[in-house]
Amino acid sequence: MAFTFVRNLTSNHSPVAAPKDVTKYKIASGQGADMGSVMRFSSGELNKVTSEEEDAAVVLLEDGDGEDEVRVQWILPGHVYKAPVGSGTIDDHYEVGKCVAFEDEGSVELDSSDGPLVVVGKDKLDENFVLVAFNSCLLSLSEKSSQ
Repeated sequence: MAFTFVRNLTSNHSPVAAPKDVTKYKIASGQGADMGSVMRFSSGELNKVTSEEEDAAVVLLEDGDGEDEVRVQWILPGHVYKAPVGSGTIDDHYEVGKCVAFEDEGSVELDSSDGPLVVVGKDKLDENFVLVAFNSCLLSLSEKSSQ
């Protein structure tokens, strides 16, 4: 999986290299994850997000296995990420404003009417990726309304 930070919609700033001295967090036992994996906290340790989970917290900045401590980037409102499409390539179904969910393999899947991600654009250079923003995350200032 490879969620890659693209820009911040609020400040319109592009990414800069993460500092080396950020706090590291421990990956839960039995979990392995690659750089770009979206993770959530459970009992103080990192676990991969699955399906329509809305408590995504961080994106890994390095690879790690269970018990490893890794650097992370906190998911903030307004952050836009380049994310792989789960099945096939982007087409008219991945429209701006459509909600998408996580696939277990770490990509995004369209089959969700209220997933925790929203499509904000298409990657013009690679038809296997879309640009998404989190409409719900651990540090979100408001909760997503239930419909």
